[in-house]
Amino acid sequence: MRAAGLTVIGAGSLVGFAVIAYAFLGAEFVDGPESSAIGDHVRMVLVGVAIIAVGLTLGLALRHGHRWATYVFLLLGALLALAAIWWAAKELLG
Repeated sequence: MRAAGLTVIGAGSLVGFAVIAYAFLGAEFVDGPESSAIGDHVRMVLVGVAIIAVGLTLGLALRHGHRWATYVFLLLGALLALAAIWWAAKELLG
């Protein structure tokens, strides 16, 4: 479980920092009638920080062998799989 914990920490940090870097370097936010560019920018940075925080929490818990971390890890994986299926179906069906 120690290796799994380190893998989760590394992957979560990498993805979180990639989201933050994209928010600062690549994303083009446009003001619209329902959203503001600065609000979208802040939201994207907060999502990156949240990804890092969840990765650190789960990775450290897995590394120390806490049983609840395994269940949370599996639950998050299942939720992400459902979100990916939903997104793919939405893209394919219009």
